[in-house]
Amino acid sequence: MPSLFSLARRPAAAVEKDSDDDDGEDAGRIAAPLLEEGDGGPAPSPLRDAPPAEESFSVRVKLNGTDHTLAGLTPRTTVGELKARILALRDGADGAEGRRGGGGRPYLRLIHRGRMMAPDSSRGDRYGLADGDVVHA
Repeated sequence: MPSLFSLARRPAAAVEKDSDDDDGEDAGRIAAPLLEEGDGGPAPSPLRDAPPAEESFSVRVKLNGTDHTLAGLTPRTTVGELKARILALRDGADGAEGRRGGGGRPYLRLIHRGRMMAPDSSRGDRYGLADGDVVHA
């Protein structure tokens, strides 16, 4: 009986000689591959491989004592995009250009669930922005 440590790798030729399949049935035939070339597995499914569709939603905006609704937002909407849409509401509502902060840019602070939404490059999903939520501007 060979010991556990004496079982070393043997050359492929020695393994073929020890094969139990000596009936000669497969002699001269080439085995077919299990998968055809270029076939990496199951066919791609459009439902499984497509990125999830982002559903749009609307939020209520409390602005200067008025209540507005912004529709067509997605979780990927940035705070900057949200501010731009709110500023367009404000400028369209009262006809004025709005207050300007330092540097000539309009200053707008957004509050959602008691948290200030900043910086402008952050996305709405960072703050849990969802359908029907209220944003104070």
